[in-house]
Amino acid sequence: MLLIVLFAPWRAFFSVSQRVLLWLFYAFSLASVWLLEVKVADVFSVHLSMMTAAVFLFGFRLAILAGVFGLFAHQLVSPFMWDVLGLNFLLTVVMPAVGTYIALKIVALVPINNLFVFILGGGFFGAILSVLVTVASGLALFGIFNAWSLTVVIKDHLWLYGMSLFPEGFINGAIVSTTTVLWPHLVKTYDDHRYLDDS
Repeated sequence: MLLIVLFAPWRAFFSVSQRVLLWLFYAFSLASVWLLEVKVADVFSVHLSMMTAAVFLFGFRLAILAGVFGLFAHQLVSPFMWDVLGLNFLLTVVMPAVGTYIALKIVALVPINNLFVFILGGGFFGAILSVLVTVASGLALFGIFNAWSLTVVIKDHLWLYGMSLFPEGFINGAIVSTTTVLWPHLVKTYDDHRYLDDS
């Protein structure tokens, strides 16, 4: 976490005042969205992540920091046990951001320089990939620590994550596409020259 703070692109971040305001707004929006959770059991709950759009808008490091602020804001409104803060940070912030980072790398390899590849491939399918990475990580942690029976989770509750795939993809895709079209200078991962220049 300290490395993220030290090596975050602060100069580029503060050079655009609109980006700073958007980051603050998004960090607190994350806390609000995370309040809309479906409690499955005492062990875990399901909610939208919204980290995909954060990675697109601010880059990986600043998205992680937005997630940290969102997580602490969520804690102030809806307290949870402090001893699981690290686990919540891993599954709510880090793993969705890692899934999105992977999706961005895949999109960068696509030879077609079309704006829809960026929006749909990254925004929509990137959000779906982030959910899949998060679910796989959660199941791995359940298996490693024997927190709950994997058979019970897969049989009785995995469909909840399946149902969240499309809403996660749609909402993140909508945020990414709207921001990219209307305010492309605020999207950290968007390359104007690649997707719009004649080549």
